[in-house]
Amino acid sequence: MKFLIFHSTGPIYHWVISCLVSTSVCNTYIRVTPAQPIMNNELPASNITSLFIGFIVSTALYGVTCGQAICYQLKYSREDRLGMRILVVLLWFIDTVEQSFMMETMWYYLIYRCGRKPSCFHTANWSLIFHAVPTEIAVVIVQWIFVRRIWIVSEHKRSTYLFTLPIISGTGLAVAYVWKCYKLPAFQDAYKLEWIPVVVAACRTSTDISIAVSMYMLLKTRSGEMWKGSFMRVIADFTLITGIVTSVATAGYLVALIVKPSSLSYVGIYYVYGKLHVNTVLTGLNARGLLRDLAKEPFLMPSSKQRWQKIFTNPSSLIRSRSGLGLNAV
Repeated sequence: MKFLIFHSTGPIYHWVISCLVSTSVCNTYIRVTPAQPIMNNELPASNITSLFIGFIVSTALYGVTCGQAICYQLKYSREDRLGMRILVVLLWFIDTVEQSFMMETMWYYLIYRCGRKPSCFHTANWSLIFHAVPTEIAVVIVQWIFVRRIWIVSEHKRSTYLFTLPIISGTGLAVAYVWKCYKLPAFQDAYKLEWIPVVVAACRTSTDISIAVSMYMLLKTRSGEMWKGSFMRVIADFTLITGIVTSVATAGYLVALIVKPSSLSYVGIYYVYGKLHVNTVLTGLNARGLLRDLAKEPFLMPSSKQRWQKIFTNPSSLIRSRSGLGLNAV
């Protein structure tokens, strides 16, 4: 009888025992699973947050770059020279390579998780290091474009050559710092040769500010009586604003690098830094149509705030209003 009872309830006992054994095995597995030490050796939250925010903003700016490149090809590619068309395609390609490096970095740290190697969370992978190469190439190209504009507007003055000194110096030091990071990829070695990226950022900031101020003063000086009208001031304001935007990004990168070089907050700003330079050139090329329409007649509004509000809200109405007043008559 006892045998029959035990035999009939045997599956229940087996089920209870199997559950207890499974629970104990799972608890043991959780304690010894290799994922636990990796979680303790991953990137600090502040570092990964800075990288991720910079990646999101740069991705949005990359979308703007693609839109600007398409707009240029549809509107202005036929009227520009072959060199300018090649330059626009080159900037878009460099920006695409830069964005692909960012994507690989995010995938390596957030998804692949450094291949479950705890030591790799404390070192920079190849995409994080060599991301600076396409960024610096794009920045140098953009700065050379603006320097050439100053050289043309100033009627080939030799003083324009002074802009080449910080550009060449910053580029050489940037190459040296990329090589240093390749040889010493650990984040704790960021303090070594810290002066190199600081000098590079200082060169880029001074160049951007000097270009913006020089172009503004040249336009103001050479416009003469036209400066009293609004059109030349709009061009000068546009030039100054684009220079200030890139200068602020470079200055932010410089401050973050000086305050806490071991953190990756400066890398998040650096992600946005190159995208802003590319978009300043493409925006200037695509704004030519609006500027040409506005150049036909001077504005009727002396206030700078009113001018920019009219441009961004409904510039075509401004042209129509001038036409209705008979101001477009030749």
